[in-house]
Amino acid sequence: MDISQKIYYRNLQKISGSFFVSLPKKWVENYKLHSKSPVSIEIRSDGLLLIS
Repeated sequence: MDISQKIYYRNLQKISGSFFVSLPKKWVENYKLHSKSPVSIEIRSDGLLLIS
């Protein structure tokens, strides 16, 4: 499944003072992740978040 060129839009959510963004289900399934899988989030100098 090629999901590399698709743009997904998500709303920012706030729970108990923390902010969350949900990941697209197809992306999670494509990389065989689950609810406790670690992911890295890189904050780039241009403000871009890189999730891997």
